[in-house]
Formats: sequence, structure tokens, C-alpha cells
Amino acid sequence: MAHPGSVRARVRAGYVRNRLPLSEAARQAGVSPGTARTWKRQARLGGDDWDTARNAARLAEGGLGHVTERVLDDFSKLFESTIAALKTHPADPLEVTRAMATLSNAYAQTVRAAGCVDPKLARLGIAADVLKKFGKFLQLRNPELAPAMLGALEAFGAELAAEWS
Repeated sequence: MAHPGSVRARVRAGYVRNRLPLSEAARQAGVSPGTARTWKRQARLGGDDWDTARNAARLAEGGLGHVTERVLDDFSKLFESTIAALKTHPADPLEVTRAMATLSNAYAQTVRAAGCVDPKLARLGIAADVLKKFGKFLQLRNPELAPAMLGALEAFGAELAAEWS
């Protein structure tokens, strides 16, 4: 049974933008999970990787950024408390030096890893954020245009994902 492109777009939007499980996005759009999996696979083969687009949408909402901030904050606190413990309970100077070197190395690696986001994913995240903000702008400034433009923005987001993935 052939479905209109708008149904496929609803499944994609549910999976990518709303981060629903694929089966739930399919159910809400009124298609079988198998059909949704086929569409997702076909899209990936055509250059539109729904998983990459989903990750980009998450980045646009600050998901990874918040996690990275929390990890760095927790690590910084652990680093500081360990340094304080080394000062409070002095051990063999050689052991303190080793602990400091190990901590410094771990800190540098953690900071470096936090800054290494896939450039393609980062670019898609920025694009998704701009599209989302433009959609909100339309809803506030030109609500009569919003339904048609939001559909176009969704389709354009899929085009960007296909081109930049």
C-alpha cells in the first residue's frame, strides 16, 4: 500500500525531532513499524541518515552540551578534591607527583574529548537549531504562513541532512 510523502515525513519528524522510538513514530503516523524501518533504510541509502539527523536535533537542543558540561564540572570537582586531599594528607613526594601527573593527564584528555564533536554532526546541529528558530519566528510573526512553511522547513532539514551527512 503506497502512502503519501506527508506520512513518511510525519514518521521522520516523530523519530528525528520528537525522538520517539521508530515503532511509536510509525504507530502515530498510522503505518507499520516494518514500513517505517524500510523508509528509514531507503532514506539512509539516499543520503538522509535519520539517526544523524536525530543526533543533530539533539545537539540543537543542547543535549550533548549539557552532558559535556556536567561531566567536565564533575571531573573538575573530583580533580580539586583530590588535590585538596593530597595537600591535607601528605604522602611520599614521589607518590604526590605521580598522582598530580596522572590527574593532569586525565583532565587534559577529558577536556580534549569533550571538545571533539563530529564536525558534520555539529554543522547539522547548528542548521537544525536555525531551522527550529525560523519556524518559531514564523509562528509568531506570520502565523498564517507557518503551516506551509513548517512543512517546507521539515523537508529542507531532510535535504540538509542528506547533503551534509
